[in-house]
Parts: sequence; structure tokens; C-alpha cells
Amino acid sequence: MGLGVKCAIGVGVACLACSAVPAQPPTASNATPRQQPAPSAAPAPEQKWPAKRDLFLITNARAELELRATGSGFARRLASNAQHVLYDSMLELVWFSDGEQLWVIDLRNPALGAAPPILIAAKLPPHVELQVDREGHPLALPIDACDLAPILVLHWAPDPWIEADQGQRSTDLPGKAWLQSERARVARSAGEERWLHPSEPHVALSPSRAHCEDAEWCGASQAFAAGWDLVLADQDEGADCWHFGCLLFDSHAGAFGTPPLPSRWGPAEGMPSGPCGPYRFDAAGSAFLVDDLLCTVGGSCKALGGTGLGWLTPGVTLGTP
Repeated sequence: MGLGVKCAIGVGVACLACSAVPAQPPTASNATPRQQPAPSAAPAPEQKWPAKRDLFLITNARAELELRATGSGFARRLASNAQHVLYDSMLELVWFSDGEQLWVIDLRNPALGAAPPILIAAKLPPHVELQVDREGHPLALPIDACDLAPILVLHWAPDPWIEADQGQRSTDLPGKAWLQSERARVARSAGEERWLHPSEPHVALSPSRAHCEDAEWCGASQAFAAGWDLVLADQDEGADCWHFGCLLFDSHAGAFGTPPLPSRWGPAEGMPSGPCGPYRFDAAGSAFLVDDLLCTVGGSCKALGGTGLGWLTPGVTLGTP
């Protein structure tokens, strides 16, 4: 896939929920004897729920889907063995696969604390990425800069079906009734997405610091936070993925730093690059997720022990995949 194709498509969150841990596995009504129930955690001690605006999703190093919050130690495990996850923030759904079965968590369900994930499909063909194609709506796919295969696509049509790269197709879906009942689900307003691109304003970089296969990309910038600009400084194409490196630029001081939160400022030459994103800000613009970090604007970053998927109340997303 060419550079920028995925960047232009609205996320469902990039690469494929406010509740307590599902207390029970899926019932026999939506599972066959050969299927395994959605792995879930044992109930955690009751915690006071933070405000929705503070909640975000991660997948941790054990492939567990978790709900966490800023400003507290709140954590709820929603599912285990979530090998491939797709967060559709517009429809407020989290799709995940354990490699053999596809599940969904409905973040709008007021009874989510007592409701298990919904089994959508079983006996899945091999896949490494999830996509959801709902008729008449933007394709939901992970935000990444990679051409991964094989891909599993859920075609959310009146008669829904699963399609795989090798032409495998299945309409025998345990979750067909749920999909049909939710086809008219209304999408909420999406958080703004701003992606680095050669058409954006540029910050001058010396030839010795601009390391881009396509020269017009180097120096492309986006307003970041705290009056800084995020500046693309490195770009190259690997076997399956594009790789990017960025600097932060303080225009008032005329100095550069390493994102996400610089410990020092100085000339671009010799300043190491940091991640280009995606930087997922909360609705207030006071905190953001990037890779395995949660950062507070004007503060510091802390390791999450997993990958941030997005906020339940999303703000601006910017940078590159």
C-alpha cells in the first residue's frame, strides 16, 4: 500500500470500552461446542469509575485488552488473548480476534459490566490484521504504515460475511443477529485527524539532518502542543512498513528537541529523532498516548506496559501512523 493511503482513512484505531471485566463467558446460544469462550479475567475488586473523558484502551504485553484512566490507578481487564485489535472510536466498538474467533465489545452498552464480549465469527482463516467494512461508512482499519497480510475483513452488510486474503468466505456467523440489529448504529463525531504530509507547512532542516527517501517530506510539520511543532526528519520504506522519525521545534526559541517530551533543546544536528506518532490526544488536549507511553502535556511520560489504542472520548490525532 502506498504511503499516505491509510493515513487518509478515518480510524477505527490503528494496529485492528467502559466496563468491568466480563463476568461470564459467551453463552451456548452464541457458541458451538468446538468454539472456545472469549478469555476474560477474574472479577477485580470494585473500583470507583473515573470520568469517561479520562478513560483509554490499551493492549498489554500479555495480549490482554485493558481499560485504564489518567490520574488514578484504575485498570479493568476486558479480555485476554486479544491478538489482533481494532478500535472503532466513531462507532464505539472494539473488535478483537484470538486468531480463531472474532469478538466485539460494545462500549455503549450500559450493562457492560455484566455483559461478555459478543462472538461474531468462528473458525477464522489465518490473519494478522482486522478490517470492518460497513456499507455506506468509512472502512475501519488500524492506523499503521504497514502493508500487512493476510487481512481478515468483516463485510457488515444486510447479510454479513467474512472474507480473507486467499478468497475464503463465510456467511455462517454466530453474531449475525447482533450485526443485523446494529447496522443502523449512528457514528459519533470523530476526533480531528491531522497527518504529516508534504503539502503541510515546513520547518527548515539542513541537508545533513533531513533523512527522507522522498525529500519533499522532510520538514513537514504539524502544530503539536505547548506551542511546539512536530517536524518530520526521517523517512524510509522497509520491506512492509514505512519508518518515520520526528523532532519537536520550539519556534520562539528556534530550538529542536526529541519527542514526545524533550529533556533538552538545541540545534537539529545531533538531536536524536523520536516517534512521529500517531499521537492520540484526549479531548482536553492535556494528555496523549503514543506507542507504549502515556504523557501529560507540560509534565512527563510513563510506560504503560502495552500499546495505547485510543481514548473513549478522543481528541486530536496527529503525526504519522
